[in-house]
Amino acid sequence: MYRYIMIVLIQLLSVSSGVFAKNLDEQFLLLAEGKPQDQRCFDVESPFLYCLNKNSDHKFVFMDAQGREIYQIYWFDNGPDIASEVLYRIYKNGKIGYASSITGQILIEAKYDCAYPFSEGKAKVGIRCKIESDGEHSSWIGGQWQWIDHPLLNNQSEIE
Repeated sequence: MYRYIMIVLIQLLSVSSGVFAKNLDEQFLLLAEGKPQDQRCFDVESPFLYCLNKNSDHKFVFMDAQGREIYQIYWFDNGPDIASEVLYRIYKNGKIGYASSITGQILIEAKYDCAYPFSEGKAKVGIRCKIESDGEHSSWIGGQWQWIDHPLLNNQSEIE
């Protein structure tokens, strides 16, 4: 129970004010509305390290203050991944990892071929799995899967 109270407290602390750079959802909406100047990227007092932008391939990416691409947002259905338990999935070098919705910092390196959002302090991740699609729906198949623990809860992973 204590673990879940900690996650809720972290989520409450992640609420952004007008002084801070906008969180992922707010940055995405501002880009969609054509108002990137309202993102407040790289404010001195901002806890957020990166700024959401579009790269030359029109993919949503987070960039640092020097304009370097740090990682792409994992795309789920029709939009960027939604933060779950203060983490959202990222895509970097063909792999999936997790970043903080508070700061944008990578907390779990992108090393998985498949990865589900965190739920109740755990996430199911896989290597050597593939996406299979029937045209309307897609799912991950095959591979080796394991459960990993939330990085802010200091637990160890277990292989399924």
